[in-house]
Amino acid sequence: MLETDAGSRRHLLLIVGFIACLFGGFVLWGTIERAVERGTFGGFGIGDPAPVEPDRAVFLAERRRWFQARKQMAAHGKAGAWRKAIRVAETYLAHKDDAAIRLLRGEALLRLSDAQGGIELAKILRSDDVASDAEANLLRGDTGDYARETQRALIKIDETKATPLDANNTAWLAAFTPAIGDPQLLEKAVSLSEKAVRAARVGDEPDVADEMATYTNTLGGLYYRSGRNDDAIETLLESEKLRTDPFNAAFLTLAYRRKGNDVAAQAWRDRLQKHLSNTYATRDGQLYRHQLLLLWREIENRTQE
Repeated sequence: MLETDAGSRRHLLLIVGFIACLFGGFVLWGTIERAVERGTFGGFGIGDPAPVEPDRAVFLAERRRWFQARKQMAAHGKAGAWRKAIRVAETYLAHKDDAAIRLLRGEALLRLSDAQGGIELAKILRSDDVASDAEANLLRGDTGDYARETQRALIKIDETKATPLDANNTAWLAAFTPAIGDPQLLEKAVSLSEKAVRAARVGDEPDVADEMATYTNTLGGLYYRSGRNDDAIETLLESEKLRTDPFNAAFLTLAYRRKGNDVAAQAWRDRLQKHLSNTYATRDGQLYRHQLLLLWREIENRTQE
């Protein structure tokens, strides 16, 4: 799976800190507005009153309605009652349009193997810049653009100069979806991933175990794509020992199924299903969720073959 470097993580923390400070400033300003009467500071408007209470009441009522809808959808998702989750979403959307609710409706449709779900997810993820156009198109069933972009990335990267992070992230493009059919490019992706894993094995950074978990997940996925099922299972189980990850469950389901071990495949599929259901409409499990849903759909399609 994808990995972020330490610099990027520090950058994200700075952004979050700035937003928190900005929010705190707004809260303080609101307190001053409520406490000070108009004209207190010489008529400059600093003491203008806060928005009237009816407006605030409408806003709070709307937020309660939104949270209640998500809570109901989360409960239905956990129970696997996807049609009920869709009804809750449509009831809310009839009252007010909301991208987050539409995204959840799209996922529920996808879980019912409704093609409209992938189309809806793709539209929202693209508009919110969560996924590139090519990656969003995968949800619509169009692999052409993504395959071409991945091929270009694999051709462009210099394996001798690539950092472990870049090697892993480029290799991952060929791992999480079966869009790459060129054996030579797939072999290069495996080589890049193996380079990242070797570098992590000899590293002494505090987060080396987390890196190893990420890099071995990518490598295990690529071994599966290359038809090396035994290597895939061994590598993915190593990753799972370092950190429980639903992407491991997805690839292990596929690898065990290809080997004909239906019992093991079903056990890992159940684990993946439980993760997706328990994290639906919650704050957890949202990072790269669309990629995980693509793997889930691949599993379901192969199950029906």
